[in-house]
Amino acid sequence: MDARIIIEPVRNNTDLEETKILFLAYAESLGIDLTFQNFQTELKTLPGVYAPPNGELLIARDADGSPLGCVALRQMQQDGCCEMKRLYVSPNGRGRGLGRRLAVAIFDTATRLDYCEIKLDSLPSMTAALALYEQLGRRDRVSVKAIILSYLKSSPFQYSIMALAGLPCQEVKVLGN
Repeated sequence: MDARIIIEPVRNNTDLEETKILFLAYAESLGIDLTFQNFQTELKTLPGVYAPPNGELLIARDADGSPLGCVALRQMQQDGCCEMKRLYVSPNGRGRGLGRRLAVAIFDTATRLDYCEIKLDSLPSMTAALALYEQLGRRDRVSVKAIILSYLKSSPFQYSIMALAGLPCQEVKVLGN
C-alpha cells in the first residue's frame, strides 16, 4: 500500500473535471457501449446522482496531486440500499492496492451514510475486480458481511450484493438467477 496516495471527496470544479476524465478512461477500458446506462448524461450532470447527502464521489491522487482513480456511490430506490459505481484505477495507479483502498473507502462512506446494502456490477472479463470483491466479501474488517455473485441473463454484467456489517438489513437477495 502506498501511503502517499490520498483519497478524498470530489468537492470542486477541478475535482469534477478530473473525475470526468477518469470516468471516460473507465468507459473506454470496458470495451462496451454504456449508452444503456445514460453515461453521457451522467458525465454532463456530475456529480448528479453521486452528490451528497445521499451519494459520494471519491478521487485518489498521488503525492503530486495527479489523479489515479475514482469511485462513486449512489442511492437506490430500495430503503437502505446504495450502489457502488465507476471504480477505476488508471494504469499508472495500478499495482499499489488502490482498487482495494477505493472500494473500502466507499464501503466506509456507505456505512457512514447509514446504508445497509451496497450493490455493484462488473463485467465477467474484469477478473481482478471480481477477485477483489470476493476477497472483500470474506473480510469483516472492511465492513462487509457477505457477497453473493449471480449472472443476469439479460445483461453483460455480473451483479453482486454486499450487506454492510453491523447495520439492520433485510435479507440479502441475489439479483436475477
